[in-house]
Parts: sequence; C-alpha cells; structure tokens
Amino acid sequence: MENRTPEEEMEYRRYLRRRIRMRKRKRKVRIIKALLALAAIVIAFFVFYLIGWLTGPIGGRKEGSKATQTPKSTVMQVDVPKGYESVYKKLVALEGEYSEISDILLNLESYPKNLLELLAKNQETVSFVSDYLMHVDDETASGSITEEELKEDVPLFQQWDKRWGYVHYGNDIIAIDGCGPTCMSMVYTGITQKTDKTPADIAEFCMNHDYYTQDTGTAWALMSSGAQKLGLSVSRVSLSESAVREALKNKKPVICSMGAGDFTDNGHFIVLKGISKDGKLQVNDPNSIARSEKEWDFEVVLKQAKAAWAYGK
Repeated sequence: MENRTPEEEMEYRRYLRRRIRMRKRKRKVRIIKALLALAAIVIAFFVFYLIGWLTGPIGGRKEGSKATQTPKSTVMQVDVPKGYESVYKKLVALEGEYSEISDILLNLESYPKNLLELLAKNQETVSFVSDYLMHVDDETASGSITEEELKEDVPLFQQWDKRWGYVHYGNDIIAIDGCGPTCMSMVYTGITQKTDKTPADIAEFCMNHDYYTQDTGTAWALMSSGAQKLGLSVSRVSLSESAVREALKNKKPVICSMGAGDFTDNGHFIVLKGISKDGKLQVNDPNSIARSEKEWDFEVVLKQAKAAWAYGK
C-alpha cells in the first residue's frame, strides 16, 4: 500500500466524508420522492372516492339530479312517529319544491299531525308551518290589522296568518279550527272600519261566550247572536241565488257554513264579499288565497252551503 504524507491522508479523509455526505443526501432525496409519490396516490384515491360518493350510487344521487332534490339517505334517516306515515309520504313528495319541508321532516315529531296535514293539503301554509316551533307558546296575536287592510270593503284574512294563526283556540290553534272567528273578523272589520277585533280577539270572544264546542268547533250561534253582541245587525239568508245577490248588492257581506266540496272535506266557514263584473261570486276563504282569488258560480257555492247570514251596521 502506498504511503501517504500527512497532508495527503487528510485530503483523502475529507474526500471520504464528502462521499458519505453525498450518499446520505441522495438517500434522503429518494425517500422524499417516494413519500411524495405515495401522497399523490393517496390524494388521487381520495378525490376519486369523493367524486364517486357525490355522483354515484354511494351517495344515493343520480346523474343529472337537481341540487334541490334531497338524497335518499336523508329520507331514510327520518324517524317517522306512529300515525304520521301517510302525511310523511305526502310531504316527502313535496320536499323537492319547498326547501322548508326538509327541516320539518327532520323534526316531524315536534309538529301536530293535523298541522302537517294542513301543509300537505295547502302549500300556501309552508312558511307558517315551518315557523310553528318558534310560536308554539303564543297566547295572543303578534300583529294587528293594518290600515291597508281597512281600505278593502271586506279584507281577506287567513286563519294561518302568522299574526294570529298560532294562538290556541279550543282544542287546537286558529290556523286549524279558526275559520269561524276569522270570517267574523273580516266582516266586523269591513263593516265597522275598526281594527280592534282580529281573528284572535274573536276566538277569545267565542271561548268566553260559549260559541265554541269541543265536538264541532265554532257554533253557528256566533254568526247570529254572537254578531249582535259585537254590534252588527244580522239576518238569516236563504240559500238561493236571488237572496244572496240581493244582500251583496246592498253591501251586506254574507257568511256561509259550508259542507264537503270545493272548500272543505267536512265543515268550514267562508265569506261572500261581492259580485264581480261578470256577475260571479267573490269569495274570501280564510283557508285559501287561491280560492279567494277565483270567481265562483253562484250555483256551485250555494249547493255546498248549509246556512248563510248577511250583515250590516
């Protein structure tokens, strides 16, 4: 072996140390590249899985489905209370059209069944029903009759109006059972031009004067003796077109008790407020804006009526 001078030996050792450091750096670079490649594979797999979950069978969505449609998985998570199965199915069918229904379904047991049935029959009530849980303890009306409503000969009030619809009336709330008080409130307000008798006020009047019965709801007596106690003149009207036309021509609104048909499945009160230019009936239905905006043939309405009362000062 060739002998090295001390200087050569030192230089040789420096060379070896540089080689060792270079090998270590190359090894680190290889390890880093391997880790980066592995991370890229994991990320690619995750992205692929996520896309598949969102668009494929895993997520329960079909290609081309609208964003407003609720995934099947959401429906399956709902715990349907016993007795709610029928109304639940009806609301699920409407879920894609009304975003509020999704939250209602997730809290199904918190809503009275008949309130959900009201929504299933009349989607005009969706906002009212959606806000029910915030007003479940309402004891009085939260709003009053407006000056704008006073401009109408007979203003249109809905029993499910948020101002008074949550207030309790008998076994239920005005939104469900308050068609009678709501009709009387419309007539009273139109005739007196006062704002002191909201549907909630008339409902309280009914409870205090025995115009509410547990079996049938608002008694017919509200429309006669009850109206007189409120300061209105009242007369019973026969269910003939001529009699009703005569009352309306004399600016006397008419309240009708309705049987099963276009306005109800069992019992309901509506207001006949006037006659259109085409000679048809103009109706204020306290449970439907759509039916109130429609003009009706006298024969159609009066065939479904059970009794009628006309009102004045």
